[in-house]
Amino acid sequence: MSTPCSCVAGLRIALEMERRGRSLYLRAAQFAREESLRALLLELADEELEHHTVFSAMLEALGAPPLSPEENALAAARAADVFFPGGLMQIAQEGALATQEHMLEAAIQAERDSIDFYERLMDSLPADGRDAIAAIVQEERGHLRALTARK
Repeated sequence: MSTPCSCVAGLRIALEMERRGRSLYLRAAQFAREESLRALLLELADEELEHHTVFSAMLEALGAPPLSPEENALAAARAADVFFPGGLMQIAQEGALATQEHMLEAAIQAERDSIDFYERLMDSLPADGRDAIAAIVQEERGHLRALTARK
């Protein structure tokens, strides 16, 4: 990451990534042909909501002020660069909506991309600002393990 980023900004990006993931999974479920794939997508959406709740509590504990419209737009743009950057159209074109296995592979790659982003973000923070981002990495690694086990 080329510019330093605060822990609060990192958490806000994490929240946006979870919101984006949930939205993508819910929209994808509308297009899934197989009921088992639809069920998986709805489970993934629920997991993103759980992460959003955890990260929201972390942000609240830091006493962060509300986002300005500019900060909100920046967090959304950063999240879009990391988590499913091409959105629903790209995962559909890549065949992720064909089977559960394909969707799980896409979700696993999205988690890897997220972990990579957070690890680079941690490198840009002073030592005393890394704890919250390290907690996000730990949460995402747990999700990655669960997704990999499902596959």
